[in-house]
Amino acid sequence: MKLPIFKYFFKSTLKSKFLLISSGVIGLTFLVILVIFTFSLQSNSSTLNASPSALRIILFVIGILQITVINTFVFAKYFSNSTKDGTMSLEIRSGISKTQMFFQRILLSKVWTVSWYLFFSLMIVIFAIASPSDPFKILLFNLSLGFIVVFLYDLFLTAILSFVSSFGSTVILGILSTLVLLLGVITPMVPELVRITDKTGLTNYTTQAYRDHETFLISNKVRNLAKKYEKLEHKSFTNTMLKSYVGLSEAIVKVRQYVPVDTPTTLEQKEIYAIALSGLLTEFSQGIIKQGVKYEYENEEEINRNPILKYLNNVKKLHDLGKEPYNFANHYGQNTWTKSFYYNKIGHGPNETFVFNFDSKFGFNNLIKEIPNKIENQEGYNMDEIKEFNEIINQIVKESFINFDARLPIDDIQNWTNWVFEVDNQANNKNEWLEYVNISIGARMYQTAFIKAINSPINLPLPNKNKDNSYPYTLDEYYEKVRVQLYANPWTMFDTILTSNYYGGDILGNKIAMTSMNQPWINDEIILKKNTAKPKKDEGDIFNSIDDGFAIELEIKGKIFNPFLAIGVYALIFIILIMVSYLTFRKTMKK
Repeated sequence: MKLPIFKYFFKSTLKSKFLLISSGVIGLTFLVILVIFTFSLQSNSSTLNASPSALRIILFVIGILQITVINTFVFAKYFSNSTKDGTMSLEIRSGISKTQMFFQRILLSKVWTVSWYLFFSLMIVIFAIASPSDPFKILLFNLSLGFIVVFLYDLFLTAILSFVSSFGSTVILGILSTLVLLLGVITPMVPELVRITDKTGLTNYTTQAYRDHETFLISNKVRNLAKKYEKLEHKSFTNTMLKSYVGLSEAIVKVRQYVPVDTPTTLEQKEIYAIALSGLLTEFSQGIIKQGVKYEYENEEEINRNPILKYLNNVKKLHDLGKEPYNFANHYGQNTWTKSFYYNKIGHGPNETFVFNFDSKFGFNNLIKEIPNKIENQEGYNMDEIKEFNEIINQIVKESFINFDARLPIDDIQNWTNWVFEVDNQANNKNEWLEYVNISIGARMYQTAFIKAINSPINLPLPNKNKDNSYPYTLDEYYEKVRVQLYANPWTMFDTILTSNYYGGDILGNKIAMTSMNQPWINDEIILKKNTAKPKKDEGDIFNSIDDGFAIELEIKGKIFNPFLAIGVYALIFIILIMVSYLTFRKTMKK
């Protein structure tokens, strides 16, 4: 196929100092930013803070800047100027059709811009592979796919510039290029701008909705597993654990040590839940003395018959730590706890990295590998079911805690801070209670995820409008408003394409979105329906029966917004606009 115009002009672009220098500077900046964020700011951290979402915005801006520079240069020099200096008239007299003149110039632009788009996407993939941080890998892989918005931006800019170039106005072309660039730059900022200006309560509700959404995701996995094995009855591990949850409601009592006669007081359910969620439910056989108060089982013989405690104790036994593994000599296990999400550090920087040691000898990864082969199973639970349940546990441990902040540990609302390691050289005695703890970091992480998995389907949140306006909408009303935002606002739609979770677990995708500076709208539609035939649990109760949990029916309906459909529709619209520009070009060109 002969492409005389394209070949001639392409050779010319290769000699352009402006194009080569600007492309080199922008491309190098892109790589330097990736290096800084991947290997310095993020490094091998097991968590994500605000910096990864800042990276996403910066790379997007650099990408559309490069596309704008190339398109403006090509259309100004080889299109707009050619209509004024007689080049196109000469081409017509040489027998070149208007179609060839138009589309070979478009091809010239696209060879440059698409090459850079592919280069940017490939670099993101390479850095994703090289990143030592697992959650950051997922974020970069998703970004490499979401970066297709840069290509869509290219098509839109091409449609605008090809139309303007037909009239030969270089000044207007430059103005419109700058305007379109500015409109593109604000795309990732729109969700934040909407949040700042929102007075309806929609954006505040979104933050709570993300917390609820994780519960919905975990609950759906556990419920589906329970239904799959429900015919096994008491041999079903998941169903047995769910039915046993109610037995923890009065598991632990406290007694003041410096009061001569003090009656044991049963902890409130939220206090017991905080202990269970912090992975310490198995640690009260001998009691734990903390700040002059002794915490112990109310009836150790009875609680140890609870299937949950029996199973978690069997898991704990897989890692034998010996006597008093956490003591004054080793600073109460500081090297262990500071590589987990069970500590509170005073005065750390906003970009400090946190590394969870999953692969240590007594770490989570080794523990979960040992469970299928070494766990005691006197009850005869189905081992395939336990393996499937452990897949959920693994996902929770690896994905649910990536927004950990040592100044404010996860689930702080449940007083988790009472049961974490305090990293403060001035207050080492705050950690003395750990002398009574004998559980590996892997088993403790397992317990935390286990409680989260069992609690989620039983205590499903059911958002309803209330008087204090903390829930200004029902879920149905929220999703309807989100649907309008996603489809009616082009900036929101483009940002959703950029930030969607194309690759990685759903819990992780939810957490990444939740921690983003430009927090997008939730894109999964959840249907909750009360089953009035089931009993109603008491307000404030946590350790409820499975019947109470299934009083709310859950269905994950699907995506509100399909990014792949949006990509296809937008691409088609922009191609149609380019064809309109072509028809305009044919009419404006004189023979």
